[in-house]
Amino acid sequence: MIPAGAAAAAGGIVAPPPGGVMRIRAVAWAHIVLGWATALLAVLAVNLQPQLQGTCTTTEDEVAHMRADALLLLLSSAAQAAAATVAAFASEDWRKGVPWTFAAFAHGMGVATFHRLDNVVFLAALVTVGSCPGSQLLVHGTPLVAHFILLAVPLGLFFLLGVSTLISALVYP
Repeated sequence: MIPAGAAAAAGGIVAPPPGGVMRIRAVAWAHIVLGWATALLAVLAVNLQPQLQGTCTTTEDEVAHMRADALLLLLSSAAQAAAATVAAFASEDWRKGVPWTFAAFAHGMGVATFHRLDNVVFLAALVTVGSCPGSQLLVHGTPLVAHFILLAVPLGLFFLLGVSTLISALVYP
């Protein structure tokens, strides 16, 4: 690897390492995307048609529970996306710490959003397929293990990386 001084002396352009505000904006943009995507999923869950006929039916209480959780998911994901939008577009000259504060709030709301998202995915599977007496394969079986691996593990790693990035942006501005 060529040292930065040698590359500059040779006429090469060396990009400076990203500053604290750039790291904050990267976290904020990720939360904007996650927040609005989750809000869209919440709207779809509210409008989901339940399985009310046949041998595997859903009760009205399960449908109401899913829709209430979907509305709470919509609330937390919209708050996450709104705070992340402020963090992404806040001017560096605005006030010291404002972008970081809103990015940290969006990251905290992301944890609440993930908790609600986990519940809504579980309830949407239950409401869509219905519950058959003695057979809980979809709700308690393999597809939810796949859901856990495909949803929980990447989002958990994202949140750990986001916390690390926000702390490093605070310590090394």
